[in-house]
Amino acid sequence: MGYLKIAEGCSNRCTYCAIPLIRGNFRSYPMETLLEQARHLSDKGVKEIVLIAQDTTRYGIDLYHKYMLADLCEEIAKLEGIRWIRILYMYPDELSKEMIDRLAAIPKVLPYFDLPLQHGDDAMLKAMNRRGDVKSIKETIDYIRQTHPQAIIRTTMIVGFPGETKKHFDNMLSFVKEMKFDRLGAFTYSKEEDTPAFDYQGEPRESTKNKRYKELMMVQQEIAQQLNEVWIGKEVEVLVETMDTITKTAKGRSVHSAPDNIDGVIYVKVKENVKPGTFILAIIDHAHGHDLHGYQS
Repeated sequence: MGYLKIAEGCSNRCTYCAIPLIRGNFRSYPMETLLEQARHLSDKGVKEIVLIAQDTTRYGIDLYHKYMLADLCEEIAKLEGIRWIRILYMYPDELSKEMIDRLAAIPKVLPYFDLPLQHGDDAMLKAMNRRGDVKSIKETIDYIRQTHPQAIIRTTMIVGFPGETKKHFDNMLSFVKEMKFDRLGAFTYSKEEDTPAFDYQGEPRESTKNKRYKELMMVQQEIAQQLNEVWIGKEVEVLVETMDTITKTAKGRSVHSAPDNIDGVIYVKVKENVKPGTFILAIIDHAHGHDLHGYQS
């Protein structure tokens, strides 16, 4: 697995985030530079390339005056050694139907959509200066799932943003329950100096933030367990990352998990020792939290 950073900086100006102050406005790296780096990764034996930036969906808009993420993926997909292309950090309001359709047409691009939404209440999204609203987010997710029946959707949520009331939080919980995200991470709000939100009033107490965080993660844990149990009895492709030669257990990931220790892993009882970087097929026999367990088919 290898990361490919396709841009630097951010121009979104979320009120809680200091990244634009630290790293400047969004700047795409030239496609020819990225393709050279991708070839280098492929030559080293990398099978999965993970595209990252503060906002991958915006790639190319500054250099080429149009969205070029799908074009970049099409070129990377031509590299014979690359098996999977995973895209992280996609800004939902810039993920158009055209972009979703074009990515769906590239077999090596995984149906994995990392959409950091941050909240599920319109008033909170506005306070965070997040573009779009809950209705448009739902429409985007619905279209992704129509286009990619096996889509994995990951998101993050901020709990305890200044001004967040119980009603705002309850709206977030309802949103999460309705959307049934495959992966969801959350964190409690903390002030960042020189950001607009630093001076916002009405920040919940730490005890309230922590209580809401635990409630949100309990809801998501139940959703994750239900969604993982769907895979029991099914065969999945696993990219092996480590091998325990004593227990004959390989640990790896499927298309459903990014390599950042957030999404969970798959433990596979194998017939013979397997080299890391190898793809194997496994039958899932049980699920535990975010992790799946199975045996080599």
